[in-house]
Amino acid sequence: MSANGLALATTVSFRIGGKLTTAQIVPFLNSGLSLIEAAGSYSWDAVNATGTANGSGQWAVPATADIGREFSFTNTNGLLIAKAMSGEALWMSLNYKNVGMGVFNQWFFLSSGTLPATIQFVPAAALSFNVIYHQLAVVLLAAGGPVTPWLETWLDDLVVDYAECEIKRVLDWTGWVELHQRFLGKLQEVVKIFSSQRENTGPAMEVAQALSEKQTGRV
Repeated sequence: MSANGLALATTVSFRIGGKLTTAQIVPFLNSGLSLIEAAGSYSWDAVNATGTANGSGQWAVPATADIGREFSFTNTNGLLIAKAMSGEALWMSLNYKNVGMGVFNQWFFLSSGTLPATIQFVPAAALSFNVIYHQLAVVLLAAGGPVTPWLETWLDDLVVDYAECEIKRVLDWTGWVELHQRFLGKLQEVVKIFSSQRENTGPAMEVAQALSEKQTGRV
């Protein structure tokens, strides 16, 4: 289940024989948590929201959104707004579809060089839309505070494994290579099971069964 930084740091401290304080351990925990979050777009981070572009068709991305992960936009009537590369912006603005329908056709990130990022919609208009984005990873604290975003205990263990691995690597202790390999193997399973971009979520065997039933018309 979800755990805070103090609880996880205490576990790591036990594993390494109390050689570091909880305050010294927490940065390693946050590095592990960030790596896990950056590896995929997960269901527990997904946010469903609505927004409205300004008169230039622009929308400031919330500061809590991770711009490195999946964004999905639809018009209020349910019509998908397709993503395009920034280099196609001029071509899009001259050739967008759905002219005069009061909907957005495409979107792309503006290259502003500042945060929060800005998204440009085409055609440029003050229209409302629906959006699904993924939140940034929480920052764990030595005093307690925020907790990990999932409910599965083994995911907390994965963060602990990474912190232990990195501490042992930095201190030049033996055993960190094996821990690192185990971390990477588990991380692959996390992405497979919990990615919000999958049609069927869950363990591989359940997904295979669901796909088989769908293909044979048993659902």
